[in-house]
Amino acid sequence: MAKLLEQATAGVIEKPDCILLYGVEGVGKTTFASEYEKVLIIGTPNEQGSDNIDLQNGRKRIVAGSLKILQETLQELIDDKHDYKAVTLDTINKIDELVQAGILANYANCKGLGDVPNAKGWAEHVIEHLNIIRLLKELKEKRKINIIVLGHSEIKEFDEPGANKPYHRFQIAMREKISALYRQFCDDVIFVNYKTIIGEKKKDRPTSNDVRTAYTGRRAGWDAKNRSGLPYSFVFNFDNYKKAKEKGEPEAAPDLKIQITEMLEKIKDDKIIPIVKKNLSEAKDNTIKLIAIRDRLIEITAPAEIPA
Repeated sequence: MAKLLEQATAGVIEKPDCILLYGVEGVGKTTFASEYEKVLIIGTPNEQGSDNIDLQNGRKRIVAGSLKILQETLQELIDDKHDYKAVTLDTINKIDELVQAGILANYANCKGLGDVPNAKGWAEHVIEHLNIIRLLKELKEKRKINIIVLGHSEIKEFDEPGANKPYHRFQIAMREKISALYRQFCDDVIFVNYKTIIGEKKKDRPTSNDVRTAYTGRRAGWDAKNRSGLPYSFVFNFDNYKKAKEKGEPEAAPDLKIQITEMLEKIKDDKIIPIVKKNLSEAKDNTIKLIAIRDRLIEITAPAEIPA
């Protein structure tokens, strides 16, 4: 009988990228995905964001006109010989429309999933998305293909347990139960928006500049995560993402000190500044203490950090 403990491994296991990238319209999500080597971008009749991108050098696009075509395309990518190295779903919001249309095609008198008797429409909704995720997982694990799932965002009120009152936050513009399935499947969930600047005076209106910022950690204003050692935020483009992932040291002491120093410049309260400087001096290169200082400053500077 084989000893199971002998199969244990050490070190980092190299895996393909598996990203859920969502954000406001026009922020460059499809452009980011198109930078992958030999990527196949799968769009829908209502979402063809790659049309204005000059895809070359093995990068291609295809339109999935139905749920069946989408499933067959993913299955072909698993089974057939090809040289694609990445697959993008553009976008999961519009693919969800294909899923719902495919379900409703089996119920002639139903206009929405809620019209299907015995809540079967909602149950099938989950099942069909799980089938898509199963195919994506096979692509990633068997064919070692990078997976990029794109999504549009929306602002909704969020009633967090333990919070004093509900607040507004960005989230993927689709049914939460389905969104959660993709967030769990993907290793990195990245929210992208234009940086928002808020003036010091109450009469100052929030303004956005042209700096696209990617956020890789969950905050009150959005949901995000990463298992790739990414920094909390970075200027959004493909090269910055790949460099950050290759480095894989977001919590190194020098990086944390830079983040703290940058956020400290935004603090206007003269009482807080000396306290932070004292704590920073005492922390030295202790990353645990530096992370605590950094996270506290993120909370303090939240109005200027959370995109509008």
